[in-house]
Amino acid sequence: AWRHEQPPSPLRAVIRTISTAAGEMLFGGGAPGVVPRPGDKGLRFDATRNSLRLSFASPAFAPDYRGNIRTDYRTRLEGVEQGWSQWSATPWREFTDLPYRNFVFHVQARDVEGRESSVGTLAFSITPPWWRTWWFIGFAGASSIAGVAGVSRWFATRALKRRVELLESQSAVERERLRLARDLHDEVGSGLGRVILFAGEAARAKAEPEKLEASLARVRSAAQALVQHARQIV
Repeated sequence: AWRHEQPPSPLRAVIRTISTAAGEMLFGGGAPGVVPRPGDKGLRFDATRNSLRLSFASPAFAPDYRGNIRTDYRTRLEGVEQGWSQWSATPWREFTDLPYRNFVFHVQARDVEGRESSVGTLAFSITPPWWRTWWFIGFAGASSIAGVAGVSRWFATRALKRRVELLESQSAVERERLRLARDLHDEVGSGLGRVILFAGEAARAKAEPEKLEASLARVRSAAQALVQHARQIV
C-alpha cells in the first residue's frame, strides 16, 4: 500500500553553551534571539574569561539506511579565523587566550546524507582589562603629556633663574669694577697732586736745608698715603 512519507526536517545548527576553561558556564545557547542584529555586539565577557569552550548541536537529524546517526560540523570564529574548519563529528571548539575584541562564532551541520544546515551564529566579545581601556590609555597619555610639560617647564624655569643670577652677578661685578676704577682714579689723582705739590716746595727750598727736609718729608708722607689708599681700594 502506498504510504505518504514526511519530508525530513531541515537541519539546524545551534550554539548550546559557552563555558570557560575552568568549567564556568557563561551561556546556555539555543534560546531565541541569539543571532545578532547588525551592530549588535552580543555577549560580553571580561578579560579573565578569554579561554572558552563553545558546544553546539543539530537537533534535527536523520539516520542512514543502516540506522546510524552521524552529524558533522564545521566552524569559524570570525575575528581570528579566515576560513572554515574541517568537517568533524566533535560537537565543541576550544579557544585559548583570545584577544580583546568582538567575535562572531559560525557553525554549520551536515548529516550522513550530505545535507548541510543553515549557519548558526553567536556574537560575543572579550573586553580588555581596565588598564587597557581607551579611557585609561587616554588618561595616562594626558597625564604623561602634563608630566613632561611640567618637568620641561621646571627645567626651563631653573635655567632661566640661573641665567638671571649669572647676569646679575656679572652686572654686580661690572658695577664693582667701575666703582674701583672711579675710586682709584680719584685717590690716585688726589695723591699725585699732593706729591707734585710737595715736590715743588722741595725744589724751591734747595737753598734752605730745613725747609727742604720738611718738604721731602711731606712728599714721603703723601706718597705713603697714596700707596695705602690704593691698597685699600683693590
